[in-house]
Amino acid sequence: MNIETILQNNDNYRNMKLQQILFESTYPVLFTCEMNNEAYMFICCEVNEKSMNWIATQVDYKTLIDLLTNKITIRDSFLKGCEIKLMVSYDGKETKYCEVKKEDISEDILPTDGEYMDAEIGEFDEEIEYYKNKLNAIQIVKFSYNLEYIYKEYDKKIRPTKRNFIDFLKIVEMLRKIDSQNKKKLYTTNQYDVNYRYDYTNGNYTLKAKG
Repeated sequence: MNIETILQNNDNYRNMKLQQILFESTYPVLFTCEMNNEAYMFICCEVNEKSMNWIATQVDYKTLIDLLTNKITIRDSFLKGCEIKLMVSYDGKETKYCEVKKEDISEDILPTDGEYMDAEIGEFDEEIEYYKNKLNAIQIVKFSYNLEYIYKEYDKKIRPTKRNFIDFLKIVEMLRKIDSQNKKKLYTTNQYDVNYRYDYTNGNYTLKAKG
């Protein structure tokens, strides 16, 4: 039985799909999965004649990229983010998931403090590119949703709140970064051009009030 089949052997986690194996021995030791558009990091913490056991957590793609570029330790990448973690066990027949608070996880099964992936140059290029693509896809979805919301506020003839306007500026900055990464312009905002617009010139975004 492969690792994905094992993890899906639970009614509540049927959609858990293997993404990338980052370290393996005779079995995957450190790997990521995806379920319902959320990424999870799994770490095998114990294997014996009776069962296999993992600790798992939801994780963002920025953290995974930092992990593979030696910017964050394995332990810190697991502990950051959500407070609730998963304890997963497989006894050869059944896979069980148990939610636990991160402070309740025994030190004995957490990754060694201070230990990095120690990746060599180019070792994880394919995995990093995979996670970057996933991160950009999420940003695009968030961009579409947030800009649609702001457009509706304008369309209702309601002056946007200061917070919404600040969010709009953040979106503009996000787009600038994405375009810079992809070396081309990806988006237009004609359909949202109501009271404000921003111009894209020579790689720079400028927000302007419509005259």
